[in-house]
Amino acid sequence: MNQNRRAFIRSAAMGVVSFALVNPILISKGQNISTDTNSPDEIYRPRFHFTPPKGWTNDPCGLFYDDGYYYMHYLWNPDLRGWGQQWAQITSKDLIHWKEDGISVKCEGSGSAIVDINNTSGFGTGKNHVMVLVFSEFTKDGQIVGIAYSNDRGRTWTKHEGNPILRHPDDNKDFRDPRVFWHSPTSKWILVLSRGYTKPGNMYESTNLKEWKLLGEVPNGECPDLFELPVEGHPSETKWVYVAGDYPMAPNGVGIKYFIGDFDGRIFGNRSGTNRFGGNFFVGQSFSQIKRTDGRRIWIGWKWLPEDKYGTLGPWSGGIHTLPVVLSLWDIQGTGIRLCQNPAKELQSLRYKHFHFDSRTIMEENSLLSDLKIQGDLLEFTAIFQLDSAAEFGIQLRKGAKGHCTLGYRSASNELFFIPMSGKNGFVQTLTPNEKTVKLHVLLDRSVIDVFGNDGITWNCEFFKTDPDCLGIELYSKGGKVRLLSMDLWKLKL
Repeated sequence: MNQNRRAFIRSAAMGVVSFALVNPILISKGQNISTDTNSPDEIYRPRFHFTPPKGWTNDPCGLFYDDGYYYMHYLWNPDLRGWGQQWAQITSKDLIHWKEDGISVKCEGSGSAIVDINNTSGFGTGKNHVMVLVFSEFTKDGQIVGIAYSNDRGRTWTKHEGNPILRHPDDNKDFRDPRVFWHSPTSKWILVLSRGYTKPGNMYESTNLKEWKLLGEVPNGECPDLFELPVEGHPSETKWVYVAGDYPMAPNGVGIKYFIGDFDGRIFGNRSGTNRFGGNFFVGQSFSQIKRTDGRRIWIGWKWLPEDKYGTLGPWSGGIHTLPVVLSLWDIQGTGIRLCQNPAKELQSLRYKHFHFDSRTIMEENSLLSDLKIQGDLLEFTAIFQLDSAAEFGIQLRKGAKGHCTLGYRSASNELFFIPMSGKNGFVQTLTPNEKTVKLHVLLDRSVIDVFGNDGITWNCEFFKTDPDCLGIELYSKGGKVRLLSMDLWKLKL
């Protein structure tokens, strides 16, 4: 997290932030807090986008998989208005229901986590795989990098006596967000980290997670991530993807960028221009070590919800964590190789009531879904539209006597857009038709909508506020007709 962005909340005069082992402190009782949302203070809390029980949340960090469990940390602060000052740990078997495990480390910076399967660090002492957190901290002299380890599957964490493992260079006190991964071809650990938004980041190598050698530079940006993906449809071809946060240069002041290239264990070769990742997210990270199980690259981000734009949320603040999405590379005709994002298959377990609609024409006066009395604030649907004479078409959500939200498409400009019932926190993004068709995959989680366009070529996530009694949904068209080729709609429940 950028120190400049903290200035309006916390004074730099607070000095050195100490780090020590923190005993697990339950900040909830092992429940999925996002399911307890019936009180008046909770009407905007989503159900399957993770939010903390209380307090402020920001960057997801320390994401990894081990022995049937997904582990995630997030920067947390019990104060509703203050950047995260400690890592809160949560675990899940299905990426939906998360159990709060307590505080793992006290530090103000992001980072990552790995499972040291071969005990290269020497921290391992028992039959369990040793887990290692790699984090950044603020000191009065600048940012440093430290590590902590666990031999009891994350129940307790112990700091390394030799911390810090990396100190900031004299010319740059921004030195944060270390991302560590194992590079099998060279049998070494690789670490990339941020040196702010304007200066290139750094890359290091190590054989033991304690001693690091500088290799060179990587693209600038916050909370970097670097991973390898196959190119779908080309079995023998793989590319490396470098992802980083891009505040404040991104549209609307928030966003993530990515580059596609190659990596030989020493140098990341950027072979693409700057590409935009998803919608208005601040930062995010992929899970380490999932490749040992099913090969997916699963990613979760943080969507910042500043109070001046989104208003008061409830006993939780700061933002939401996004859906888990699977990242893949596709060679898109006329565009080239691009990163696509689609919901993780685990989310399908939320489906419980299904409606299917075959091909039909949607006219300006349409009541297909209303006639069936389909309603809900937890919904998922896929719809394929074929462009016709309609100037605009789409779906009205959270529809009721006080209005509705609109997810629409403008045919002339190829614009996919979302307009909330009230407020200005919508989005507009170009989505080029594929042979005159537009495919939408949408998940509605009370006050959060995720929209995946044309099999994940685009992804937008937006938070909005609406009247809790507005629960309707309906297809619409303006200025003509549109052909609905097919639609599948599910009601969801946890």
